[in-house]
Amino acid sequence: KIGLVAYAERNPTAVVYRDADGQPQFPMRVGKNLCLISTGVPPPDEKLGDFHCRDYVFFPGYASVREHQSMVNPEHMCKYKCEVLVGEKDNKPIFKVTCEDAPNEPISGACADDVWQEVANEIYLVSNAPLSDRKQKINGYERFGFLNETVIAITQETFGHLKCNLFDPIAVGTTNFVH
Repeated sequence: KIGLVAYAERNPTAVVYRDADGQPQFPMRVGKNLCLISTGVPPPDEKLGDFHCRDYVFFPGYASVREHQSMVNPEHMCKYKCEVLVGEKDNKPIFKVTCEDAPNEPISGACADDVWQEVANEIYLVSNAPLSDRKQKINGYERFGFLNETVIAITQETFGHLKCNLFDPIAVGTTNFVH
């Protein structure tokens, strides 16, 4: 099998295993607390501008699982499923996070930062965190995994990101090798 190795300061080296067609095999662990389920599928060209910005590409169907402090029991770590969906009314991105400790209470919104900030606020409430902790800004795009170097490398390699005219490609050190 051919693998892709991404080197980064924040991310341990992740090996990307590929199928016979050279496509990444999912799910894959891409960080200590992050598992990538799917990088999603590019939307039609006329909607592409809604699913990327200068710093991130977030295609519909993207899914990851992040281990994080529970918003139900703050002394417990649990899994959060992060998904990018398509809004029913406007076909724009919906960022959805589902805590395994509260599967019937997903949090969703138009911005990954806002969704993860709501998760953090729930954790602060149940943990009686000091007010100073509650003012911390959460980067929801990082929590989704969009800043993970392996996710960036796979997305840039797989999807012809050059069609994403707002996106500024990031240089990520990678090496292909036979495994």
